[in-house]
Amino acid sequence: MGALVHVRCHGNVRGTIESVVDRGADYLEPVEPPPDGDITMAEAKEVVRGRMTLGRNIEVRMLEFGDLEEVEAATRAAFEGLRTTEGPIAPRMSDRMRANYHRMIDVWEELSPMEEG
Repeated sequence: MGALVHVRCHGNVRGTIESVVDRGADYLEPVEPPPDGDITMAEAKEVVRGRMTLGRNIEVRMLEFGDLEEVEAATRAAFEGLRTTEGPIAPRMSDRMRANYHRMIDVWEELSPMEEG
């Protein structure tokens, strides 16, 4: 297996996703929803039809400045229309890889306790 090709492109990517797939990319991120970009995760997934992994549809700005309700709404919007248990970035994610991601997050949480308040 050759090296994985990761393409990082902010903003409006609707018009370039097909070209990114055609050029052999394995992973595209971020897939930014409006107003920062021009495509939802569900729309992007329809375009790539499993030929490439997609990532990051929740803006860091939202995580930094949004309240809990806004973050929940943005997360639900990212999953809207996906009709999958794999999540937005998982067409090539094995069960082992998914379990390892979960473990990594658990350890991060253990080592980085958040203060309440």
